[in-house]
Amino acid sequence: MKKQIRITSAEVTQYKKIVSYLGKGWPQAFLLTLWRYFFVEELDQIDHLLVEQSIICKTKIILDQEYEVTLERTEILKKEKNEIWSYLLTIEKGNHLYGECRTKIYIRTSSNV
Repeated sequence: MKKQIRITSAEVTQYKKIVSYLGKGWPQAFLLTLWRYFFVEELDQIDHLLVEQSIICKTKIILDQEYEVTLERTEILKKEKNEIWSYLLTIEKGNHLYGECRTKIYIRTSSNV
């Protein structure tokens, strides 16, 4: 799934207030909030739990500009009674990668309901 998303300074300022961010610049964790622009149908009707997230900023993101944000499932790790689904969210402009967020989600399978 790809979307053109404008990352605004107003959103970042609001996020900083909500999380009581005191650092300089803006928190990289803000990039995780870009998930809100995507409806992930495959997660909609199943029990799941966020288990891990990581953020890698490759280049400084300039606020108040549009970026192409992509969210894709990259792996399914099947276990005996559950699965771990991995997702990759990337932030790009042109052919330049600005950052990526990796997420792992625990999925309860029907065998352990």
